[in-house]
Amino acid sequence: EKIRVVFGADADNAIRIFKCESGLRPEAENKNTNGSIDAGIAQINSVHGVKAKWLKNPDVSIAIAKQIYDQQGWSPWVCARKLGIIN
Repeated sequence: EKIRVVFGADADNAIRIFKCESGLRPEAENKNTNGSIDAGIAQINSVHGVKAKWLKNPDVSIAIAKQIYDQQGWSPWVCARKLGIIN
């Protein structure tokens, strides 16, 4: 529901992408081969300067994801390509 409120008309894509990225698990955390960390429901990468412990809060993860989406579209999320939402 929080994703729907924050993302509005883009919520269906957000839910599909975040489900692919994290299984919609707030505690999800993955270390990448380059040493960066993806954390939270939206799997926000540590390059964005937010600590994983904060991104495990769904409200924070969803809010940061919306900021990133507003600036860059879906391109930061690998699953957006896997799901065919972007090329």
